[in-house]
Amino acid sequence: MTDTIPPFNPDNIVVVLVQPQHPGNIGATCRAMKNMGLKRLRVVDPARKDMEQARWMAAGARDLLENMETFDRLDDALADVTNIAGTTARTRHWRIPVLGARNLGAYLLPRAANNRVAILFGREDFGLPNEVAGRCDVLVQIPTAALKSLNLAQAVLIVTYDLMMSCYPEPPEEPRTLAPWPDRVRLVTALMQLARRVEYQQSRNQEQVKAMMHGMAGRLALDRQEIRNILGFVRKINHHLTFAGLPPADAPLPSPAHRDAAPSLEHPGRPAVSSRDESRPDPSERGTHAASGSAPDPGD
Repeated sequence: MTDTIPPFNPDNIVVVLVQPQHPGNIGATCRAMKNMGLKRLRVVDPARKDMEQARWMAAGARDLLENMETFDRLDDALADVTNIAGTTARTRHWRIPVLGARNLGAYLLPRAANNRVAILFGREDFGLPNEVAGRCDVLVQIPTAALKSLNLAQAVLIVTYDLMMSCYPEPPEEPRTLAPWPDRVRLVTALMQLARRVEYQQSRNQEQVKAMMHGMAGRLALDRQEIRNILGFVRKINHHLTFAGLPPADAPLPSPAHRDAAPSLEHPGRPAVSSRDESRPDPSERGTHAASGSAPDPGD
C-alpha cells in the first residue's frame, strides 16, 4: 500500500453517525476515517457530549475530532448532500437496493466526484431507525458469520476500507513462462526413480503413480527455475541415500536376506553387525580351544 492520495475528493464524502451512544466510538471512528483518507465527520444527536473518552480513542486523529460537526437533526446534517448510503445488518423488505460493502465504491465514488455524498451509520444497539433507512438511496451490508452486529468503529473501518480499495486497480499478475513438457517429464522421471529407490512403488501401480505426479506438476504450474530447484533437491536426497548405503534406483531391489546384510545406517559404508562383537570368542567355545591344544599348557 502506497501513501498516494485516493483519486476522490475527501471533502465530498461525509461519514454521519446517527445517535451514537458511546463517545469512545466517535473517537475510534475518527481513527478509522483517517486511516482510509477521509476527514469529514458529522454526528447527529449524540447520547453523551463529554468528549474526553472520544479524544482518548482518537489518538493520531484528533484533528478530525476537533473539526467534527454536531447536529441536533438529521435533516440539517444532510442539507448539502445529494446521495445517501445507509449501513444496516438487518434485512428490510423495501424497494431499496442493497449492496455489499465492496460494491459501494462503484456506486458512490462517481457521484462523489462533483457532489457531496453521505454514508450513514446507526446507533450501537439497534442501528438505523426505519425512518432513516427509508431515506437512503442504497443500503450497505457487511457479511458476518454468527454475530451480525459490529462495533460502530469497526463497521466504519470496513466500509471506508472497501471504499478506498475500489480506487486502486488490482495489480497485474506478473507474467510467468511455464516449464515446457520435456522439463516436466524430467521432473517426473526423477521423482519416479526416487520413489522406486525408497520402495514407495512396491505396493502401487507404477502408471498410476506416474499419472499422479504428472497431474501434480501440471496443477502447480511450475516454471523452469522451479523445476531445476526441485531436481537439485532430489539429487541431494539421492546423494544422502547413497552415502547411507542404499542401492541406486536402477539396481535390482534387494531380497529380504540381502536387506539383513545391508550396510548400517548408523555407520554408513560399514556392514551391519550383530549386537555381539564377532572378534571376541564365545565363552561357550573356550573348552574347544583347550581340547584342540591351541591354548597354552598350564604345566609349561
